[in-house]
Amino acid sequence: MNKFVGLIIIFVCASAPAVAEIYKWTDDSGRVHFSDKSPGKTAEVVELKQEEGSKQESPSSQNSLENTHRFLRALEEEKAVEREKQAKRNKQKKKMASYCSRLKKEITIYEKGYAIVRYNDKGEHEYLTDQEIERQKGKFEQKWQEHCADL
Repeated sequence: MNKFVGLIIIFVCASAPAVAEIYKWTDDSGRVHFSDKSPGKTAEVVELKQEEGSKQESPSSQNSLENTHRFLRALEEEKAVEREKQAKRNKQKKKMASYCSRLKKEITIYEKGYAIVRYNDKGEHEYLTDQEIERQKGKFEQKWQEHCADL
């Protein structure tokens, strides 16, 4: 990302008319920085030269500026797509956490040995047998292992 910022500054410096001073300095770790504001350190002013008598931008500098704008728009679109993907991942993760929480509650109910009731075709209560309870508990545990063990 820092490389992109450096490229953007170079494009802007090369294509825009010199209206403000650009400062250049090197930090303690040896990285070169450019800014339109003085960092208060030993910064040198970078002179941007413009052709004498030229009030308008040349076609090549205008193309360069257009390319810079195109590049910045593409970069923003990329960021927007990445933010959207991250939002989808977060939503899916939240949904999975809810699913796993429900599974864990079901497993806990089966482990505690509660009487489990279901309704038959006539709408009457039927209690699950111990084997049916173990089978259901096994299904929930298998789903937990498949989907939730890594969370």
